[in-house]
Amino acid sequence: MLKRSVFMMVCATIAVTFYLAAGESSAQSRSRGGAAFKPVMSLHGLMIEQDRHFENILSILRDASGKDREKRLNHEAMALAEMANINGFHEEAVKYQDYREWAAQLQSQAAELGELGLAGKFKEAKKAARAMNATCTACHDKHDS
Repeated sequence: MLKRSVFMMVCATIAVTFYLAAGESSAQSRSRGGAAFKPVMSLHGLMIEQDRHFENILSILRDASGKDREKRLNHEAMALAEMANINGFHEEAVKYQDYREWAAQLQSQAAELGELGLAGKFKEAKKAARAMNATCTACHDKHDS
């Protein structure tokens, strides 16, 4: 009986530890290896690079004869998804809830577009690109300076 009680106490301690770790502050939850996330590029620079990936996506979608089209579309879309992910955590953007929501939406849309590209579903990928453009436009209409 004592062994079972000790076992239950250990399990409860582990569970509480994981529960408390899950409740870290947002700054801590964005950290890796104890160091907080610190971008190396300005937010404006990230936006320029996101636009470059989006233009590459549009170019790939226009060129039906392009070599390795599926892989290239997936690569560009996933790179854009990652940049949108970074964008949402950028120190210049975290104070704007709507901005972070648009960044998360763009990340999700770009990842979906990447999967469509890999599957060779270019008609659906074009629709996804239009939806991404609408997300970008909505954010830029409010935050573009």
